[in-house]
Amino acid sequence: MFLAAQAPCRALSSHGTGLIVQRAARRAGLPRCGPRELRHSLASGLLASGASLADVGEILRHADPATTANARRFDRLSYLDVLSKDLKVMDASAISLARENRIPILVFSIHNPGAFADAVRGAGRHTIITEEG
Repeated sequence: MFLAAQAPCRALSSHGTGLIVQRAARRAGLPRCGPRELRHSLASGLLASGASLADVGEILRHADPATTANARRFDRLSYLDVLSKDLKVMDASAISLARENRIPILVFSIHNPGAFADAVRGAGRHTIITEEG
């Protein structure tokens, strides 16, 4: 997401951008988030749907391809990894509830045809989140 102000307004600060995104998220009924979380969510969704790192970097307008190369997909994670790394897979309280009840979480893209069936069979691109990781 890129926001700009045009004359006669002065440049939009990163703080101002964050406030705009937070207000828009609140009005849309979304959890609190900022521009960074929205960009991360977009990048994750693109990678999950099969986009290349080069494509993601171009869409996000990364000046340095190494920035995009830091993006990762995990095969397995622990609940603690998800929470401590602030991976934004889902709401932190939902992750904590799954952890307390020992419910594994299976993360996959709903945008890929057959992804649900593949994930249930243990095939395809997905991440499993458990206590052990």
